[in-house]
Amino acid sequence: MDDGPSGRVTGEKLMGWLLGVVGLLLISLGIGTLTFSLIELNSWGWGSARLAGLLAIAVVALTTFFFSHRRRQKPMIPVGFLRNRNFTLSIMPGFFMKSGSDIESRDKSRAGQPFERES
Repeated sequence: MDDGPSGRVTGEKLMGWLLGVVGLLLISLGIGTLTFSLIELNSWGWGSARLAGLLAIAVVALTTFFFSHRRRQKPMIPVGFLRNRNFTLSIMPGFFMKSGSDIESRDKSRAGQPFERES
């Protein structure tokens, strides 16, 4: 944090710093719980209350992060680029293909066992 010429931290800079810390915590919580829930999906199953709870936490944290950062002058992640339809539509297939291949490979691993070659 940059102290002003008088050596004092202004309220605006302090508020910006606090919002940055809150944003960091929100995105860490959201991505962390989403990743953990996808890792444990195979062992818990889709009907698990733990999985539903973690996914709900991830959705709330990430939604709160994006809504709180979309109007900031200096956002941590500029979400305005997602308004560009061409950009958003171009990255979605890759995202879903990668997500699907990760889930499929976890299903084939059978709780940590090596992959079996199918003939």
